[in-house]
Amino acid sequence: LLTDAELELKKHCIQEIGLLGGRAEDARDPLIGLLADPDPDIRSETALALARIGSSTPTLIEALIPLIEDSEKAVRLNACIALSVFGPDASSALPALEPMASDEDRELSALARETIQAIQADTQTDNPS
Repeated sequence: LLTDAELELKKHCIQEIGLLGGRAEDARDPLIGLLADPDPDIRSETALALARIGSSTPTLIEALIPLIEDSEKAVRLNACIALSVFGPDASSALPALEPMASDEDRELSALARETIQAIQADTQTDNPS
């Protein structure tokens, strides 16, 4: 159903998979491909579903990074949410997040700053000054 042409059905399936959380880990790889879907709602819902599944891979992080600069605000927000869930595993996204932290849109910039803090949090506690 993730490849179904009916957008509402596909979106509903993505949402339901996300609700399974870690039990849906086997669906992670098929979902990663949907991060490049032409429909912004699909990209946005997929980022959230992957955040709910919760386990990251380098491939997943690399697929989320382009969404930080997506033309749709909801996609950008949900990409940040997903990256923040993955913490230090998402450190390769920091260079893309830094410009977003200065975005004119307060919601985007605030979430970007929170995401940067979430990614850096564990590394800072692991390496005390």
